[in-house]
Amino acid sequence: MLSNMKKFVTYIVNGGLLLWGVSAGTGCTRQGLDYRKQEGTVHIDLSWGQGSVPAGSRFFFYPADGGEALVRECPPEGFSGTLPTGSYKVIVASSDAQNIGFRNTERYETAEVYVLPGETRAQTYIGQPDNLRLASGIDGAETLEVPYRSEVRASASPVSRVKRIRFLFRTDDRLPVASCSGTLSGVAPSMSCATGVCSQVPASVDFTASPVAADAADFTTEVLVLDLVRPEPGRQTHLLALTLEGEDAPAHSVSIDLTDEVDRIIEESGGGIPVEVPLDITLTLIDNVLHASVRPWDTGGSGSGEL
Repeated sequence: MLSNMKKFVTYIVNGGLLLWGVSAGTGCTRQGLDYRKQEGTVHIDLSWGQGSVPAGSRFFFYPADGGEALVRECPPEGFSGTLPTGSYKVIVASSDAQNIGFRNTERYETAEVYVLPGETRAQTYIGQPDNLRLASGIDGAETLEVPYRSEVRASASPVSRVKRIRFLFRTDDRLPVASCSGTLSGVAPSMSCATGVCSQVPASVDFTASPVAADAADFTTEVLVLDLVRPEPGRQTHLLALTLEGEDAPAHSVSIDLTDEVDRIIEESGGGIPVEVPLDITLTLIDNVLHASVRPWDTGGSGSGEL
């Protein structure tokens, strides 16, 4: 009788332990499911179009419902990884842009790229940006949707945001020139990443021109800018301050008002500054005073070149 009682108690204890083990195992499984990360897998392929491929890319993922941007440094091919589930507004930039910084990136609407200050001038003098390519949004969609535990594929096409002001300086025989340098004002210092609209607060940029040929007195240069600000009525918005120096001759300087020319270019281009602006400037020394005349670059004549 006592033996049977011990067996009965053993069965009860073992059964209880078994039920507890099954219950505990089920609880762990449910807890694991409940605490799985709320994320999805994302692949975004980048197309850089014509020109060289940058060294890398930088992604800014902005949650559509607010919150801090998720910033990812990626190869030039694009982004491949996981993101928390939700909707995102996306900004993509080339990571090796020169003389460029990012600011106000807390929100998608305020994120900007700006040109870094020049090395030797006051703050209103900026450098020349290069290799900057930007994309706001994903090709074919305003937002990127990241579903829970699913995979999504998308693409983006960053485009160049740098414009090129090409100058050809022609000098006459009475003006021996060894070097040519200057400053261009009316340059946009920053740009909205989301809209591509540039600031209309003008800045200035320095440049140095190079001889067209070893035995030529003509000089050429390409000034890189985000954009030119829009001309203000009745104001000299775009001034070109030029200095010519000879080896055994005094330096000559001239200030050239390009405002009307820029206004004409904007009108002929349908309201904007084209990506490439060629300008031909003839410099003449009259009574020891330097004079200048401006015209569009004649791409069909001598001295023209590929833009």
